[in-house]
Amino acid sequence: MPCKISALHFRTFVLSTAILLLASNLFATDLPGYTDTPFLPGSKWRVHDRDRPQPPLVVPGREPGEPPADAIVLFDGHNLDQWTSGKAGTKPGSFDDGAINILKTGELRTKRSFGDCQLHVEWATPAKDDGGPMIWGNSGILFFGKYELQIIESHDSRIYADGIAGAIYGQTPPLVNVSRKPGEWQTYDIVFTAPRFEGKRLIQPAYFTVFWNGVLVQYHKASLGTMRHRAVATYDSLESTGPLVLQYHHSAVRFRNIWIRPLKLDPPSAIAADRPIVWVDVCEGEPTEYANIVADLGKARVVYLGERHTLQRHHDTQAKLIADLAQGGASLVVALEPLETSQQPNIDRFNRGEVDFDGMAEAIDWAKRWPSYEQYRPVLEAAHKAKVPVIGLSPSPDVIRAIARSGGVDRLDSKLRKQLPAEMDFKDPVYEKLLSAQLMVHMAASPQRLRPMIEAQIARDEAMSAALADYLRSEAGRSRKAVVICGSGHIAYGLGTPQRVRRRLGDQNDRIVVLAECGDVRLSAEEKEVARPVEITHDQLRQIGRPVADYLEIVCPGVAGP
Repeated sequence: MPCKISALHFRTFVLSTAILLLASNLFATDLPGYTDTPFLPGSKWRVHDRDRPQPPLVVPGREPGEPPADAIVLFDGHNLDQWTSGKAGTKPGSFDDGAINILKTGELRTKRSFGDCQLHVEWATPAKDDGGPMIWGNSGILFFGKYELQIIESHDSRIYADGIAGAIYGQTPPLVNVSRKPGEWQTYDIVFTAPRFEGKRLIQPAYFTVFWNGVLVQYHKASLGTMRHRAVATYDSLESTGPLVLQYHHSAVRFRNIWIRPLKLDPPSAIAADRPIVWVDVCEGEPTEYANIVADLGKARVVYLGERHTLQRHHDTQAKLIADLAQGGASLVVALEPLETSQQPNIDRFNRGEVDFDGMAEAIDWAKRWPSYEQYRPVLEAAHKAKVPVIGLSPSPDVIRAIARSGGVDRLDSKLRKQLPAEMDFKDPVYEKLLSAQLMVHMAASPQRLRPMIEAQIARDEAMSAALADYLRSEAGRSRKAVVICGSGHIAYGLGTPQRVRRRLGDQNDRIVVLAECGDVRLSAEEKEVARPVEITHDQLRQIGRPVADYLEIVCPGVAGP
């Protein structure tokens, strides 16, 4: 069957094509810009950066409220092809006069699922009261069928403040009430940010920004969770996408001109841009500029970046530091604790560009061996973009587990022992004292089991330091500076891995950067079951006799999730 294209759609297609062709001609030549201006704070781009990518061109609607070229039209008055009934096994009812009457159709759900998005909806409450203040004009827009922006008659009728139109239902009233008269058409323009989860843990709630009839009524306001009546909302599922739902609530609310733009908004660390970042020079005890830190790190042979493995903003900071150090002219290698030395052949395929991040992850079965591997994507992609090789540092986790469970290194069988360096130093009183306090957080730790757990930690430090030293002494690594990415516990106070690298390489110039947690870590129920509170006092830490790091990155505390 031949495809039919309306005159309007044909004109839009021709206009879009013409604009894109014009754009390609404009951007084929070098744009004005600079390569010697300062870096923007928290960005890899300079002020007026010549190489910063241009945003994509999108043809807007001809009139306010009309969908732009990249929108998905969910309802334009002609059909309900994008919708299904909220009741399983039934079809959505009819519509009249180019509008949906939710009293006739019943609840409607989109066939597609959406995550972050921009939504435009036009709606109208009945001109006359059809059920009293709790019913008149009552409906709602539910993202994922869970997170509700309320619709109800709010010009000639009132209910509780967090239940009027423009409210995140049961949670946050609108900043102002800009309702039109009953029966008049009204508009919502909504930017919805989907919740983010790590495993079963919420790391960022859903957010609403809402313009009602052109007036801002919700500004980046967090949702407490799935809509509840007469109860506090909570997050009861882990979906990051879901259908859009038009709610049925016994009133003849009408809808028209519904369109949506799927978006890919910044990750949680970037969304929390209102949380100021402070860099601290620990040796001087003063805040310092990010540019000063990059300049100093560029002089070191080894830079250690201590992380909490499951905090995405730590990995974003690591990626930025790698890009900025490489851009400053440093010849780098990135060495990662989450990668194993035995995986190096497949890692080298990534280094050569034969496979991408996903191809490498599949080849080494990374999802099984390091469940939060996906969070390291920005780190590896920053390294690849800067043509910086990546190496693995860790021994097999089977070896480390065997040390902790079998009673120590001396009880390893010969096959497992050969996977560790021949020379390992387990006589480290200061480090052992610190580990003895820290490892008691594990419910499995006891005075009898503590020594094997300490040896397991030190064995990993020894193996990582040996792998790094071997590379830096090799022909491939002799001229490179190393950026080491590992858990903060392996590098804090210069103990653990750094002092073992120094033992192997001599007095190398190194720097230690610890990325602080700042209240962003939330333990899952499973993690809480195997952990217990441990208090380490200032007096205990003072006995170490050295600073925790050269530099600290501190993000002013905020809420990562309820």
